[in-house]
Amino acid sequence: MADDVNEGVESALKCLVSVTERSCNLRNDLKKDILEAVSSLRNYFVKVQTNLDAKTAAYKELEKEVKEGKDEVQRLRGIARSRTRQEAPSLGPVRRETTGARQVLPPDGKARKLYADVAKTEGSTEKRYKLMVKSKTNHSGEAIKNIIRTSINPTSMKVGICAFRSLRDGRVLLETKSKEEIELLHTNINDKCCQLLEVNIQELRNPNIVIYNVPEEVTIENAEEIISTQNPELNLNAGDMKPKFIFRGKRNTRNLVIEVGSQTRLKIFNTKLKIGWHICNTEHYVVVNRCFKCSRYNHRASNCRGVETRPLCTGA
Repeated sequence: MADDVNEGVESALKCLVSVTERSCNLRNDLKKDILEAVSSLRNYFVKVQTNLDAKTAAYKELEKEVKEGKDEVQRLRGIARSRTRQEAPSLGPVRRETTGARQVLPPDGKARKLYADVAKTEGSTEKRYKLMVKSKTNHSGEAIKNIIRTSINPTSMKVGICAFRSLRDGRVLLETKSKEEIELLHTNINDKCCQLLEVNIQELRNPNIVIYNVPEEVTIENAEEIISTQNPELNLNAGDMKPKFIFRGKRNTRNLVIEVGSQTRLKIFNTKLKIGWHICNTEHYVVVNRCFKCSRYNHRASNCRGVETRPLCTGA
């Protein structure tokens, strides 16, 4: 098509030149002007055609790069799906944000460990006991820390402090590695600073476990009895587990969430639960709260004191 246009333009210019040269009524100066204008048009057209050819070539090169990029993305997605099926065959529901998300491979191609796999490892994190201190008279976090420092001597008490920091809500957090140490701190701070400070030991929460694909006959009321009866090797006592709720998975499977102690958790993770006619898999059930205002974690928008950000890029 470009060749046809070139031939058409050149033919029209030649015709104009021919008519001008054969005309007897035009003055020589006018003929000269027309011929110069035709020459200028030829030059301009050549420049336009050259630029158009260059842009067309660049456009084709970009099309080629885009196609190669799409092919590479599809190839990497296929590798990611195959490795995810091999290394993390059991994918949880969307509600379990940290343990239920699909594994995305980094550029090096090595799959990272899931939180549930790390959490199942015995001794992966050391247990700490926490003490929360807040002011009765509107002291700041630093002022509370100074009051504690001047009143309490951890060396004479033989207490090791693992953490001693101010929180955003004005409270102060203290952490130790043993229950006896945190109780001793609680007693001493309460005795010496009770007029200024309010002290509370933070109760440790039991972990939650999700049991996948439980039968229809299992309910919140009879779940503990069924699991204990069909799994005698766990040696469960009454109250070792607390069924909390049942939810439907992506394939309409019934999944049971239970609250258990640390020892019961280890027993369950070391076996396959037999429930009815099913062999059920288990994982940690973790729900992470994220603020819709500042996009940070562990609080809600109603309690947020941060700056509002855009959720996709977490920018201001």
